[in-house]
Amino acid sequence: MIKFLARNKLSVLHCIFAMALLLFYSKAHAQQQGDSVKVIALFAHPDDETWIAGTLAKLADRGVHVRPVYVTSGDRGSDRSGRRLTGRTLAAVREGEGHKAVAALGLNHEIYWRIADGQTRDKIQPITNQLEKLIIKEKATHILTFHPNGITGNRDHKTVSDIATEVVKKLPELSLIYFAATQQRAQLFEQLAKAQGVPYRIKYAVAESDITTKVDVSAYRSERELAFSAHKTQFPAPMIRAFEAFLSQSQYEELIMPYAHPLNAQLLRKLSD
Repeated sequence: MIKFLARNKLSVLHCIFAMALLLFYSKAHAQQQGDSVKVIALFAHPDDETWIAGTLAKLADRGVHVRPVYVTSGDRGSDRSGRRLTGRTLAAVREGEGHKAVAALGLNHEIYWRIADGQTRDKIQPITNQLEKLIIKEKATHILTFHPNGITGNRDHKTVSDIATEVVKKLPELSLIYFAATQQRAQLFEQLAKAQGVPYRIKYAVAESDITTKVDVSAYRSERELAFSAHKTQFPAPMIRAFEAFLSQSQYEELIMPYAHPLNAQLLRKLSD
């Protein structure tokens, strides 16, 4: 009986919080139309921002408040710097690399939630709770995250996308944007990586027809290079050379806006040339 009451108490408290969150956005909706765009960029690991670095830099350059959030610190990742870092030591270094990348892109200070790498699927509710609280704190208007396929198919990539999608379903005033890679861009990068002796595959590229917005990021090449090269543990010299070659041939990044939303136009104005 005690366990039953405890479980039901938690369910009631969560429902109350969700209702309060919805009420907050309902009251703030009219104000949002005149407010500046405020974006939460939700990532699984430090280095994930490199998928969309040019767009992030462009938004920041145009006065948009962009808050990067890394759900994990990549403690189970590989260290390709040759230092053989693992666990907490690797995570601490990767957070430092993330900080350098964020600074290079001109974004607001990043947040690390330090969920165990590879374990996000087991922590969906705590991550959801943290995201909902952050939305209120930041007065966010948009959530930017991975396409549901995770691009590389990484489990954490897909989980953070699923969490963001479910939160936005509860908050219709919030706009959701996915970043993705088309088959054309994926094949180009794979070929350039192969030329550098790096076997790399973008497992889940999307069709050109799926893309709703192409962002011209040609003016932000240096910021993209600096952000990528900041991740020494993840990208050895051959990978950096491949990325630099990729940037010389690919001057756009790709977004998918899965739902029609009044705030989509607000963001697109910031990204227009």
